Amino acid sequence: MFTPFTRGRNHIPPLLRKVPSLRVLPFDPRQASHVRIFVHCPKTANHALIGSTAFNLKGSRRIYREVGLGLSNRGLGHRAASISYYALPGFHEVCLKCVKVTMNLRTRIRHIRVVGRAAVPLIVRRFSIWQYF
Repeated sequence: MFTPFTRGRNHIPPLLRKVPSLRVLPFDPRQASHVRIFVHCPKTANHALIGSTAFNLKGSRRIYREVGLGLSNRGLGHRAASISYYALPGFHEVCLKCVKVTMNLRTRIRHIRVVGRAAVPLIVRRFSIWQYF
């Protein structure tokens, strides 16, 4: 797919505006460290949910944790998330759901519609105390 560079540095090509994308940096973090999450969703979405088994919290019985992320008018967002010390080393999948949330203000009932999905692999390496020296 050829996408010409026409409108400047921060331009999103028209063919990619409706395609959700997810990037997690670094792609191979150690246990007890942090990752940066970069998201692009279609403009119709106003919220994003990122979930993985690598984000579980200490003492929590839930093995899958979702973190929420607000989006800009262009559908872009970023956030940091913690990789737990108790996350199992190996492959984990990070899943993105782009959602459009609407709420009836009188009845306070929310309607959530999924606009797009994406997933990327994440490799969690074993904790090493030498990463701090």
